[in-house]
Amino acid sequence: GAGVVFNNVVRSERSAFSRRTVGFGAAFAQGEFAIAADGVIDVESGRREVSYSVGGEYFLGGQIPVRGGYRRALYENAAGDRVPENFAAAGLGWVTPTGALDVSLERSFERARNWRVGADLKLFY
Repeated sequence: GAGVVFNNVVRSERSAFSRRTVGFGAAFAQGEFAIAADGVIDVESGRREVSYSVGGEYFLGGQIPVRGGYRRALYENAAGDRVPENFAAAGLGWVTPTGALDVSLERSFERARNWRVGADLKLFY
């Protein structure tokens, strides 16, 4: 599938936190394997800044998703400049008919101390 979305159509008093962006994405799944890619274009900046990511997932035994991916995002440094940052990510999960548990780890290439750890508990009813 594929999709496009326009975010923050209505202006806000806090426009620095709600920039107008266009998001797009596509995904493909075949059996136990899935791959997805998405991106966001900041339409307010004069440079049309783009962030994007791509990732894949494989289900082992139909219950254990193993994930990996790459993300390029922009962040504002101490000087106030928006600069790119690249990330590698990996994750593992366990899925049952009644719920799922996921853990993930993401690391920046540019700022070695910038790690992100995530965990999700999902209940299906």
